[in-house]
Amino acid sequence: SIRVMTIHQSKGLEFDAVFLCGLDRKFGKPSFGDGILAKSKGPFDSPDVVSAYPSKELRLLSEPLQELYSLAEEASLTGDIALLYVALTRAKRGLYLYFDSRSIENTRDCSAAGILLDSLSIDISDSDALVYERGSKDWYMSLPARNQEALKPVVLEAPQFKGGNERRRGLLRDNPSQHHNDSDTEELRLTDQRTLDRGIILHRCFEELSWLEEVTDKEKFREQLLFACRPLSTLSEEVQSEYIQEFFEGLDSASFSFLTKDFYPGESTLYRELPFSFQKDEFIINGVIDRLVVFEDSVGKLSAEVIDFKSDRIEKSEVEERALVYREQILGYAEAVERLFGIPLGRINKRLSFITPGESFCFQT
Repeated sequence: SIRVMTIHQSKGLEFDAVFLCGLDRKFGKPSFGDGILAKSKGPFDSPDVVSAYPSKELRLLSEPLQELYSLAEEASLTGDIALLYVALTRAKRGLYLYFDSRSIENTRDCSAAGILLDSLSIDISDSDALVYERGSKDWYMSLPARNQEALKPVVLEAPQFKGGNERRRGLLRDNPSQHHNDSDTEELRLTDQRTLDRGIILHRCFEELSWLEEVTDKEKFREQLLFACRPLSTLSEEVQSEYIQEFFEGLDSASFSFLTKDFYPGESTLYRELPFSFQKDEFIINGVIDRLVVFEDSVGKLSAEVIDFKSDRIEKSEVEERALVYREQILGYAEAVERLFGIPLGRINKRLSFITPGESFCFQT
């Protein structure tokens, strides 16, 4: 399958092949969406200098403004180089880099392509030529074919939009997390900021957890969670601690045994906060799966379990009714796993885990 994502979204992930485009873009150019420059003594200190984004003319007239801009430029350059490192290290077998040879003439001294070309001492003479190659270009021929259907080429056709003079750029977008039964969505929308913050903190706690048996020191893990959750909301540490305690209480439920390695037969691979994107008809379907475990079942067939955590405050008696509200969402995630891993829907378990009552609900295909 083909997954399209930003470099930020790829952090922590690895792929057999990675294709990076637009490497001729200029590095180190500060981007200020809010039009503000700021300077502080340290990364965790409050800013002691704040300025509206200065024009080039103003910077020429003011040395402090020029210094402020230069600091922002240096920080942006450092961030761009760090991001380039992330991008280059996502590939396990094949790494393909692309740039516009016409643009590189103006950006060679301040772009990712320029850094790579200079590091390899490459001089561009032919605008359409392959400028560097190392290793076998047929590396993919040695890969095991786990699913022959998944290896068949897929032809993506441009969608034909109807509706008079209506015009759209590209494909329509859709996200399974927006799919709820219409009659039940009003209650889900009516949530205050504190409730939203609670959901964010609880989800972050599960994102930090790999396998339950690896948590040998609960207090140390609690400190790790507090540190991870602190920047996520303006809630006091005391309130955040209450939500983290709620997370720990949920873990004590027998319904959360799926968080242990022994729950799954054979070897298993765990994915947390897994982003996905694929085309379906005239839509680009994208989203993030809270937790995914890919494993071999008792007869050696590749299987998977999709897990979506829910922070709804409900009673145990309400779990099945509330689960039906999220049915289309979890089915959408299962379809994404089918596309990404080539696992038939019949071998993908779909689990909704409700944190507060400590109960799970699984949908059968």
